[in-house]
Amino acid sequence: MVKIVGIFRRLGPIGERFGWNREFERGAWFSGERTAIMLQLVEQYGANRRIVELGCGDGSLARRVVHVPHTSYLGIDVADRATATASEINDPRYSFRTCSMQNWHPDGAFDLLIMEECLYYLGAKAQDALLERAFAAMAPGGIAIFSVRDAEKQKLTLDRIRRQGPIVQECGETYRKYLVVARE
Repeated sequence: MVKIVGIFRRLGPIGERFGWNREFERGAWFSGERTAIMLQLVEQYGANRRIVELGCGDGSLARRVVHVPHTSYLGIDVADRATATASEINDPRYSFRTCSMQNWHPDGAFDLLIMEECLYYLGAKAQDALLERAFAAMAPGGIAIFSVRDAEKQKLTLDRIRRQGPIVQECGETYRKYLVVARE
């Protein structure tokens, strides 16, 4: 999947969006699947928070946490076909926007950032820039939840995440790591 998207990414933002839309249509994403750990973390940290999920896809996580009493939920994804599906959630707390992570600039403060298996799609400099922007916009007392697949392979991405602030919780196994980071 990443190889195909990488080819289209060279064509600029329109090519990148086309590549992700194509992968979404082919069913290459884990649509509907969410790990029990991620759901538990959002339930644990999401109450009374303004949530931003980068790489929200079709809104499958958003659908699974409707019962959590959060204030708002903004989902961001590069694939407009995915955000169109996510926008079908009939809840006034929810909104979805089509935008690449590297071009996302927060509109205002938020309390909980979720990035599930998506940060490592960016290069090192883009990861640093995104994390800096996100943590700068996060409200005091804010929390970020990250999941990273293949922790051994993504060691540098995990190191970047760990540098953002105190680790509140870390769990998972070698295959998938979950990090909960507090804003300093």
